Amino acid sequence: MPARETPDGTENAGADAALLAALSESLTSFLESGDHGGSLKFLLRHVLVRTASEYGFIGAWIPGRALRVLAHEGIVWDAVENRAFYETAMQRYREQGYLDFDKFGNLFGEVLRTRRSVISNDRANDPRSGGIPPGHPPLTTFLGVPILRGTEIVGVIGVANRQGGYSGAEERAIQALVRQAAVLCDSYLQRRRAVELEDEFRQAQKLEGIGRLAGGVAHDFNNLLTAILSGVEFLETEGGDAASRASDLADIRAAAERARDLTRQLLAFARRQVLEPRVLDINQVVSGAERLLRRLLPENVTLDARPDPNAWQLSADPSQLEQVLVNLALNARDAMPGGGSLRFETHNVTVDVADAERHVGVDPGDYVVLSVVDSGEGMSKEVLSHLFEPFFTTKSVGKGTGLGLAMVHGVVHQSGGHIRVESEPGEGTAFHVYLPRAMGAVEPARPEPRSSRRGRENVLLVEDDQAVRLVTARALGLAGYRVTQAGSPAEALALLEGAPELDLLIADLVMPGGSGVQVAEAFLVRYPRLRVLYVSGHAGQVLDGLIGTGKAPEFLPKPYTPTVLLEKVRAVLDAS
Repeated sequence: MPARETPDGTENAGADAALLAALSESLTSFLESGDHGGSLKFLLRHVLVRTASEYGFIGAWIPGRALRVLAHEGIVWDAVENRAFYETAMQRYREQGYLDFDKFGNLFGEVLRTRRSVISNDRANDPRSGGIPPGHPPLTTFLGVPILRGTEIVGVIGVANRQGGYSGAEERAIQALVRQAAVLCDSYLQRRRAVELEDEFRQAQKLEGIGRLAGGVAHDFNNLLTAILSGVEFLETEGGDAASRASDLADIRAAAERARDLTRQLLAFARRQVLEPRVLDINQVVSGAERLLRRLLPENVTLDARPDPNAWQLSADPSQLEQVLVNLALNARDAMPGGGSLRFETHNVTVDVADAERHVGVDPGDYVVLSVVDSGEGMSKEVLSHLFEPFFTTKSVGKGTGLGLAMVHGVVHQSGGHIRVESEPGEGTAFHVYLPRAMGAVEPARPEPRSSRRGRENVLLVEDDQAVRLVTARALGLAGYRVTQAGSPAEALALLEGAPELDLLIADLVMPGGSGVQVAEAFLVRYPRLRVLYVSGHAGQVLDGLIGTGKAPEFLPKPYTPTVLLEKVRAVLDAS
């Protein structure tokens, strides 16, 4: 119960002492921990005792948005057993706008609108008391006091259900704490604004990054398209001999393959590409990449490979791992414009708990480490801090997409590994790629596609991109297959009843209006022995989820050539 007036003032003296103690403890807690929520909760408990209220809250006002409740006490829905109801109710309140108190005619909104205290001792008949949401705790009497910083309202203290109602004495008891509450609410609002500014800054950085990406990708693709379009025009306008036409075709193919590789880099940094891991000998991968790199590196860069003959096996996609090596090597080449040395090393390492604590992101375990070390310009700490960020590049605009190292990071992490970098300006750079050890025998390299194999089976092709659908159907038709085409999942499902006996479904995984998986599931009901081949430029979570079911789907990544397509189709149809 609140303190009562007495001739000698002893009750008031005790109340004032309790108030000073509350203020002191709240302020000390805030200064020590910066926890405005805990300090406000302490103040609120004192307010409830001083006003003999059943429950109450302290909220910070976010103009034009809502009242953010920072502390509440005594409300029945805060009990553990009613937590689910509390969270559901709060979500419903936000959806229905009940927390936008300045927009609704209720007691809380009255405090915000008038910036004055509101006392209601007969809530049921008070015209200002509308807007109480369903499920709200009983509210018979109410006292709301604005929290002001100067003339600006920054929050509200509200208490409810005092027997006998509220008077000026309870209002004054709360007013004594308003200044303290204002500091705490203002602290919350400043922190919130700081977070919003940081988010805005990050968004600006993302937009800048997208701009760099667009410029770099446009630069690279325009170069590739120039080569492709020029080669096509040469074939159209110049007769030429067979050797000249073959040369033009080879140039077109090479440009298209570089465009494919650029697309794979985009998917790799986003970790959306489909990996085909197998048990590998890291030294064989390094040896293969070494032969390629000796053609790509200038003569003034020496390449030295130092493989550990006892290196463990690892599990990775060999083509992607080779691309990691090539990207790291080309990055080193750019850091050595005047020439230098590039070294590949492989070795085994066991990371224990102590090592893992020293190297953030590396889990304890056995690893095969691939190190790429150059004698180039090195990097500053500032550059190192942004090194693997997508779109980040130190090259001039249009000279690089900033995807090379982001692609490296994406592939390594998707393979379950980690990457560390050591560099100092003028001291060169060392990339250390940690890949988990794999048990079992090294799997032989998969054979290159053989010559196209023909067939006479019935194939349903579901592909939303018309150009891809037409060339795929053409390749299949020329090889003898009987092809039925559908440009969407809905069009495919419409064929379900009247379709001939089908042997193979080729379906794009990601299409407007549905997915290839949905089409396959529908057709498999009628054709249980139907073979399914999924194709996609990026499989993403759709294929990941399908693999998680244990169905081991057959998959062909785009882009593909007719030879690769027909070889895959024949393999799927002939599989036992």
